[in-house]
Amino acid sequence: NLRPLQTAGGFFVLADVAAYADLIPAHHFEPSPAKPAPVSLDWAFCRWIAHDFGVIAIPASPFFDRRTTSEGKTNSGQSHHLSSRLVRFAFCKSDALLHDAADRLRSLPSPP
Repeated sequence: NLRPLQTAGGFFVLADVAAYADLIPAHHFEPSPAKPAPVSLDWAFCRWIAHDFGVIAIPASPFFDRRTTSEGKTNSGQSHHLSSRLVRFAFCKSDALLHDAADRLRSLPSPP
């Protein structure tokens, strides 16, 4: 039920995980040494699937700057807000590993 974003190419698939926000156990939103407060949705989702499903994803929000746009203009935080609902999955892996990860992700509960 993950919604992948269409891209022209790359080594990652981006997926929108906003629909899973209410399914992630609250303790995955707690700060840690790796991610101090606030813990955004993308970080919590990545923690959840790593811990509970054994699949590693990469939060997208660290790749977006809250302060400025690529043109150097002040950013209201909109791009960071949108990025916090995205996670990255690397697919430069063996077919066997990708099939195993897909099987594990199929066991995610369906979003409401």
